[in-house]
Amino acid sequence: MVVTVAGLRKETAQEMYAVWLLPAHQFTNSPTEPAGPQVHPGAPPQLLGVIKPPVGSSGHLTIVRLLRDATVGGTYKFEIAVQPRSSVTVPGSVVLQRFVDL
Repeated sequence: MVVTVAGLRKETAQEMYAVWLLPAHQFTNSPTEPAGPQVHPGAPPQLLGVIKPPVGSSGHLTIVRLLRDATVGGTYKFEIAVQPRSSVTVPGSVVLQRFVDL
């Protein structure tokens, strides 16, 4: 997987960027649900890792990573979030998100 992002703010001493996957599924058009992907309610997010080296003053980030250590296969919501350095148990403030099929 290759992800390139521009326009991020420089990390501070108190925060960092983390990458998350949230299990999702595809809905088809039905009377009760809109079509398209949706996150599984109550499914725990999976932390893929913390961005290293940190995002600098350029605001650019490129991630090149094999997802061999992730639960792959299916639809996921991919998120990059700003996290307090003291807590990476759940996604923080999301700055980039997209549904992906792995």
